[in-house]
Amino acid sequence: MCFSTVWGRAIRPEVLQSSGVSAESLDLGTVYIGALRDEETALCDLLHLPEQSFVVAGLLVGWPADGVQTLVRPRLPQNAVAFKNGYGPIDLKGAVET
Repeated sequence: MCFSTVWGRAIRPEVLQSSGVSAESLDLGTVYIGALRDEETALCDLLHLPEQSFVVAGLLVGWPADGVQTLVRPRLPQNAVAFKNGYGPIDLKGAVET
């Protein structure tokens, strides 16, 4: 996603997430890439972006190839990250081992 300087250099996370959810609702696959800003000048040149444009985030969208196994990263269980009516103690080591 690239914006002109009128928008500023920040993008609200929900804008990027909403774009990804919309794509996934059409059975498209998505990959978020935040490190694109590490090579911003080279990427702007590669994409022939106008002079006042800059990169804020990357969202790759496409149809997943048939028969390709996708990587699902491990997540902490909900009892380690969600609490009711307050913040509770976390046993991360125990949560990771389960």
